[in-house]
Amino acid sequence: MKTTNAIFLSTLSLVLVFIFFQACGSKKFHREIETPEIKINLVGNKPTSMDPFSVGLVVTNKKTTKNVTLNLEVYASELDEKNPTFTKKSADKYSLTFEQTDHTTRELILSTSNDEVIVEEVL
Repeated sequence: MKTTNAIFLSTLSLVLVFIFFQACGSKKFHREIETPEIKINLVGNKPTSMDPFSVGLVVTNKKTTKNVTLNLEVYASELDEKNPTFTKKSADKYSLTFEQTDHTTRELILSTSNDEVIVEEVL
């Protein structure tokens, strides 16, 4: 009886460790968005399920090839084609909005002015 309990507990421990490591698996994200004015490259990495996504954002002015690089943390369980959302605000302004796990958002306004690229975070 003791041997059976020991085998059961040992097996249960291994299963729980396996489940724990599966839950801690890393996630990666990559998305490119293009408009007539700008090109956006997003690369995200989430080392474990407990960490935020580390997102690298490069916004390039397509006329001049000048760019702005930004690194930010996004507390989301997933980043994909639905998150972040990308919408046109006006003639040359766009909104890139990340939905976070606590239902707050991080919104960036992306635009060009003359030869420059402008990235503003809405607070």
